[in-house]
Amino acid sequence: MTTEDTIRLEQFCAQYAFGVPLTEALRSAEYEVQTAAFGFSLLKSPAAQALVDEHRKWLRSKIRDDIDVIAAQLDRDREFAYANNNPAAAGAATMNKAKLLGLLDPTREVNGKKYVFAWAQEIAEP
Repeated sequence: MTTEDTIRLEQFCAQYAFGVPLTEALRSAEYEVQTAAFGFSLLKSPAAQALVDEHRKWLRSKIRDDIDVIAAQLDRDREFAYANNNPAAAGAATMNKAKLLGLLDPTREVNGKKYVFAWAQEIAEP
């Protein structure tokens, strides 16, 4: 594989890992063939898989860091709200943290029941 091919593959894999559609990633990397079939054939190679995995690993760590920072800020907001006798704001901070952490997923089951959260109401589904 030439240096130009390596650079092109690296650019394609980075674009794909960050969520760019396959054909758009091929176009961005300046491949002549820009079909989904060609993109999938590129992604089958161990080199491409390693590149995509590397980028996704970085994304996961970045997202996790961002979530941790936001969750900590929501904890501080909740404490501030209680200190200032504002239970509504404290509740909002708690609900936002639960949403951020994925605890209010409508498909999540708690004690064998699914809950749908809408406008601060819990509706148990059978």
